Amino acid sequence: MVFWPTLRPLLPSRQIKFKEHALHHWTSALIFEKIVNVNPAVWHIITWKDYIEGPFETYENALAEAMELGRENRTKPQVKRLSRDFYQYRAPYDKQEKWWPTFWICTEQAARSRGIPIDRFIAQYDEAA
Repeated sequence: MVFWPTLRPLLPSRQIKFKEHALHHWTSALIFEKIVNVNPAVWHIITWKDYIEGPFETYENALAEAMELGRENRTKPQVKRLSRDFYQYRAPYDKQEKWWPTFWICTEQAARSRGIPIDRFIAQYDEAA
């Protein structure tokens, strides 16, 4: 007679429930990653009050456009990650305009999760039509 070990170890019920709960979250994260990879993110450049430019296929394209708008002359741009898919780019101080521009490079979902109103993006879609 061959002895096959069980797939589930003999643990107290609390530990079994914890492992099932952790497995559920792990599989949910994998499903979420598959959904995100199937639907690639669309990036936009916005400020605290206006829609500037977009949509862009990649973050790198959006950052390059923001650097061109901000007349970047530094070797390394000032980019700070504020949350997932939401970055802040600080352009150099503009002596002619006397202001220090700040651009947000983000996806629409990331902007909405940070409380930015959706009407900023609706105006962009109206201009394209």
